[in-house]
Amino acid sequence: MIWLYFLLVSSWIFSQEKIAFVSDRSGIDEIYIMNIDGSDQINLSTNFHENWFPQFSPSGSQIVFVSQHHRIGEIQIMNTDGTGNYHLTLQNGGDYFPNFSPDGTHIVFEANRDVGGSEIYIMEVNGENQTNLTNDSAIDQFPQFSPNGEQIIFISNRDGNFEIYIMDATGGNQTNLTNDPGDDMMHQFSPNGDQIVFVSNRDGNDEIYIMDMNGENQMNLTINDESDLDPAFSSDGSTIIFISKREGNYGIYTMEPDGSNLTYLSTNSDGDYSPNYSLDRTKILYQSYINDNYELFMMNADGTNQINLTNDMGSDKEPRFQPYVVLDSIELEYMEDWNLVSSPLGVENLVYDFLFPESIEGTLFSFDSTYVQQEELEFGRGYWLRFNSSGNILITGVVINEWIVEVNHGWNLIGSITHPIEIEDLLEENELIIPGTVFEFNGSYVNAESILPGKSYWLRTVEEGFIILSSQNQ
Repeated sequence: MIWLYFLLVSSWIFSQEKIAFVSDRSGIDEIYIMNIDGSDQINLSTNFHENWFPQFSPSGSQIVFVSQHHRIGEIQIMNTDGTGNYHLTLQNGGDYFPNFSPDGTHIVFEANRDVGGSEIYIMEVNGENQTNLTNDSAIDQFPQFSPNGEQIIFISNRDGNFEIYIMDATGGNQTNLTNDPGDDMMHQFSPNGDQIVFVSNRDGNDEIYIMDMNGENQMNLTINDESDLDPAFSSDGSTIIFISKREGNYGIYTMEPDGSNLTYLSTNSDGDYSPNYSLDRTKILYQSYINDNYELFMMNADGTNQINLTNDMGSDKEPRFQPYVVLDSIELEYMEDWNLVSSPLGVENLVYDFLFPESIEGTLFSFDSTYVQQEELEFGRGYWLRFNSSGNILITGVVINEWIVEVNHGWNLIGSITHPIEIEDLLEENELIIPGTVFEFNGSYVNAESILPGKSYWLRTVEEGFIILSSQNQ
């Protein structure tokens, strides 16, 4: 009997459940994650190094970040539960400020590995094909993809002061957009890619400016004597949020993209920083200086209901909302006796008799050089599980179309993701896997043609390391 599956797509539900941030509560800066209400704060990085700049992948299932090793920044990536943590870069000089492409297949970053100054590099999400895009003797920093992924903006001092440049994602057509005597920085595309908001000191102090993506129609939006910094668009492009010192301390303000409807939201006299909107534009996440350290707060978009989410002795900073995740349901059919199973969706309760209520007690086994009896599943891992009779179950959870799995040298039992992966594509993206060694079990072992949701598979690797399960390019 062949294991069947199908997707139920009668309804799509969108949610935004997690917040990533940096905290030094353990004595060094580490990457943490928590629920949107501040509960379940978990240290993800736990690598005994300083860690900064967490960024979610567009799908929300991975976090890329910078970890300091021997005083040099290296870019690492991990799943949102902290598993699959591995280095993408291992170079002298230091790599910083990683950002995903909109489709999640590439990462652009700043590298200090070349003679002269920092350069803008791009690499595939698995760290392969690292390429210098700028390749000049100046300082090039803070790269960011356009919303369509076709262009990259960054700052460079190649003309004597820091200006905002744009180039193709391949490094071609590098163009100075701002071209003025002041320093321009803190740039961000509007959600539709038509405009760029940024900070400039061309008028004698830091002000918020906006321009078309080709550099035309540059306009000062703030026009005041105090410092205005850190602008960001709301997800619909209707509002710009930023911080300003015009009240004597840095506070959070909002305005429309033409500078109108200026609104002051902060109430903290010691300063608020790093504001960003939730994707539905109903909440604002930010860091606030209170009781001699930084705490993470969230408030309604109108400034009401300001809530301390972290409330601990360490400094908490760099908060990031997880992108919207998609909930879906998958129906799985299992056969009598032993089955190779996995979770095809991200679910809160992975205890095996909750996920597979008709399974036989005490029959869940993982493999790590030998069989190990388990009580709950781990996403991305494969398991044996036994049933008295055939049947089917409906599993509901978060769609996950990319996951990093750590593998041992030799045989491994891996799980699945939400959508199928062709074995040909799996082998092409993961050179650790020995061709011809991916097997499924349907009463007997056969060579697998695809990684199907809810099943698990044996595969053999040439050495220990990490493989990526991904259906994003299919």
